[in-house]
Amino acid sequence: MQTTAPTPVPTRRKSRRRWYLFGGFLLFLVATPTAYYFFAGWSADREMDAIYREMDAVDPNWRWADLVAQLKPPPDDVNSAVQITKVYELLKKTPFNLNAKWLIPPNEPMRYPSAKLTPENAELLRSAFGRLDPTVLEEARRLKDLPEGRFLLDPNQIPLPAHALSRARVPAIMSWSDVIELLDKDAIWRAENGDIEGAAESCQALLNAIHAFKDWPVRWGQFLRTIRQIYTATTIERIVAQGEINEPTLRKLQALLEQEIADDGMYIGLRGERAAAHHTYLRLRAGELSFTEVIDGMGGTGGPTLGRLLNAVPGAVLNEYPDFLRTMNEKVPAAKLRDAERDAAFQNIRLKFPRHGILTNMLRSNISDATRQAEASMRCAVVGLAAERFRLKHDFWPASLDELVKAGFVKEIPTDPSDGQHLRWKPTPTGVIIYCPGYDKVDHGGKLDRSFGNIYMRGVDIGFELWEPRHRQS
Repeated sequence: MQTTAPTPVPTRRKSRRRWYLFGGFLLFLVATPTAYYFFAGWSADREMDAIYREMDAVDPNWRWADLVAQLKPPPDDVNSAVQITKVYELLKKTPFNLNAKWLIPPNEPMRYPSAKLTPENAELLRSAFGRLDPTVLEEARRLKDLPEGRFLLDPNQIPLPAHALSRARVPAIMSWSDVIELLDKDAIWRAENGDIEGAAESCQALLNAIHAFKDWPVRWGQFLRTIRQIYTATTIERIVAQGEINEPTLRKLQALLEQEIADDGMYIGLRGERAAAHHTYLRLRAGELSFTEVIDGMGGTGGPTLGRLLNAVPGAVLNEYPDFLRTMNEKVPAAKLRDAERDAAFQNIRLKFPRHGILTNMLRSNISDATRQAEASMRCAVVGLAAERFRLKHDFWPASLDELVKAGFVKEIPTDPSDGQHLRWKPTPTGVIIYCPGYDKVDHGGKLDRSFGNIYMRGVDIGFELWEPRHRQS
């Protein structure tokens, strides 16, 4: 009997559906962030274009190259910045060196301007000036006749924001700082030796040198300028406390201080900082600059590790830049305001833009309390010089600040940058004090402390003290 072989059962093909699902899931995982990345970039580009149009309408020269092109220096023969550079080159040959031993101990008379220097500090100055080529001082003192100046900036040399401009890579800051230090100590030393008029002339040169930095378009440079304004107001107070200056010289010093007050560096600094930050953003986006270089240039924390991490995901960081630019666009015009109005405007900006991303923290500009303190110091100094002029004319102090206005020595009574109230006037057994609250914004009754290097001291006021002639240099 013939048997037939059983018909083989066809093997069922395994379903590939699970692989399709798995592949689709993987594709979704990859495509979603990629799509979001490109969409976020496209959206940011459109957002940036809208912001650019708004900025160009309000401030057509806000970009770095255009901003710098507007800052044309005066002719070399009347440019104090050129003279500062000349003095700096002379200083490199014969440095003015106090050997880092200029001491301000708790009982140092420098904190009491009517007193003489300690023997130690007097010897330090005598030795430092003794080693100096006399030509250096002659050239430095010439700055008293050069009230206008501006350092030349290269539009193609764009700095990183913030601290990069404080580094030795910026010759203008180095020359400026060294010459100002020389003139400051020259004024103190001349007054110590009884040359009060010469000391006042050195203060004029000092103020003109500071003024040469008025247009430096980065916040850090303007911060250095405010620190020097504070110290210079203290130096002028000391000169007046050492003897009598004639009325025309006092009037010149007062005018130079008023000029420094009028040329508020906060607006210049923030506008330049915005331009420098924007150029940094463009270079980061084009791959011409790495986050590692930015972090290193700004002296930030995190170092190479953080830089490499950010370099791996640049788009995720750069997409937050529109928020940063919007913040800066509100800060720049707010910086034009003064005193309490400016403080209120910046407080509103902080409330309006409370979030800060990685890029914002790298590029943003902080507003230093040093600006407010410098304004307060110079306003007190202006009133102090006006009161000294009043005394020279009438042989007695005015009874109040109103008398200075009525007599034409000041146009109006200056206000305290912190609370908007008029400066305080306090008679003392040895003279008078013009003051306003300091860093803590608390009125301490005219308690002053002139310790160098500490502008954030609590428990003291900012002020300018005047002594009766019989109590000077005692």
